[in-house]
Amino acid sequence: MTAAYRLDRVFVATPSLDGALVTFQRLLQATIVARRHDSLLRAKRATLQAGSAQLELLQPADGVSPIRTHLDRYGEGVYAISLQAASFDGLVAGLSPQAVPHTRYPNEAWIAPEAGLGVRLRLARWQEATPAAPGPVAGIWEVSLAVGDLDGVASRWKSLVGLPGDERFNAGPPLSYQGAGLLFGDDRSEGRIELCRPTDPQGAMARFLRKRVDAIYSLTIVARDLAAFEAHVQSLGLRHHRFPNGSFTIHPSQCHGMLLFVTPGDQVWPAA
Repeated sequence: MTAAYRLDRVFVATPSLDGALVTFQRLLQATIVARRHDSLLRAKRATLQAGSAQLELLQPADGVSPIRTHLDRYGEGVYAISLQAASFDGLVAGLSPQAVPHTRYPNEAWIAPEAGLGVRLRLARWQEATPAAPGPVAGIWEVSLAVGDLDGVASRWKSLVGLPGDERFNAGPPLSYQGAGLLFGDDRSEGRIELCRPTDPQGAMARFLRKRVDAIYSLTIVARDLAAFEAHVQSLGLRHHRFPNGSFTIHPSQCHGMLLFVTPGDQVWPAA
């Protein structure tokens, strides 16, 4: 079976579009695909591609902007994620009968965080995959959400989006959480949404959850050559932490509010 979903893109709120462009071009060796004004989000928008992944950098334009509201409340970081859905029309048609707060457009629908998914979600109509760009990053494999009610949020994903959270696991220190993996298809390499309920009240994830309630905690990117990419990160002088299995994290302060996990393509993170 082919994947029913594909991580389409990640939206990042920033007060400085030019500054974020410099950061991610240097770090990910990403290519600028487009720059434009986004009238829906009332923001200046730049699209970057790194491997198969696309980052949408958003700087609030003049006037009232949901991006400005996000920055004022939470600071820089991930604003939303976007999934392409093979059954887009059927999924969106099922939202209103369930009283799910959303806004529908011809080829996309925005589901509000109040829907209980732990994230602001954009559903998009399925399209042919964009060819992967060259560079050190193959793509984004996983989006991790910190949540307080693991079973409740997993149930919402299953009922609203059709992604079952049947893959369960426990991550020990220093990560310390119970997890549920929502796979995009039968093949784990196609990616997943990971729901994380912290188990250490003093841990970083628990502290994050107390500040943000349910929200995106991290992104996991796949490096084509892990050792070479880590050397690149070191050459840039970026704050990072290496795990015994070779994977490493790049601190949010270095990535405009995003915590990045970096892993090789033959390794699933975290181990079940």
